Amino acid sequence: MELSFLTTSRTVLLVSDEFLTIFSISSSGAKLIETVPWGADNFEKTISNIIAKDCGKKPVLIVNDMVEQHYRKERVVKTGVSFVDKSSMVARKLNVAFPNYSIRAAYPLKEKIPKTDSQPAADVYIFAAVANTDQITQTVSATKKSLASVAGFCLLPVEASDMVKALSTKMAKKGRKKNTWSIFIGQHRNGSLRQVLTKNGELALTRMSPMTESDDNPEVWAQELYNEFKSTMS
Repeated sequence: MELSFLTTSRTVLLVSDEFLTIFSISSSGAKLIETVPWGADNFEKTISNIIAKDCGKKPVLIVNDMVEQHYRKERVVKTGVSFVDKSSMVARKLNVAFPNYSIRAAYPLKEKIPKTDSQPAADVYIFAAVANTDQITQTVSATKKSLASVAGFCLLPVEASDMVKALSTKMAKKGRKKNTWSIFIGQHRNGSLRQVLTKNGELALTRMSPMTESDDNPEVWAQELYNEFKSTMS
């Protein structure tokens, strides 16, 4: 979805596997309000009160960063297909790709497949799906009880792609050719690492990995991760 994280006056609920983390976004920046474990007593009431009172009932953006997220690249033929027919085609292919997931969406990429003698021209999409878990159900229910509006539901790896591109561009030395591939690694409070790999500024691959006590050398660990990602590029 096209929704900038820089938009002011918003409450962001970050859904992870162990916690729900609440941020209040304003013109002055982002403020961490609370981190609430899923097993907390009166969970929905606690969250709805925080949204209503501490966050002033600002529109709520739900950002999912749980481990169970499913992605796949799909091509959709564009030659001789109208806009309406293409939308129906994407919906059908999405249903076939993820028939057992009620939460699913298609995201168009800038990448295009040119016409050749063996294949027609096609657009490229990322198909994504997540399970409708108890955590998501509780989060939506708490938001409704707060009487705040829902600004949207999105997946963090997809939304983070623009941020990874911006950081990569800013960190690159002047005069240097723009990076085709970029890797971003972020750490959750429980120690898990979210890795986002982008190609030309768009999501190419993502995964969540546990961080163990044996991973005591971040530079070595990051190099091993890079080598693993590099093997998927070839």
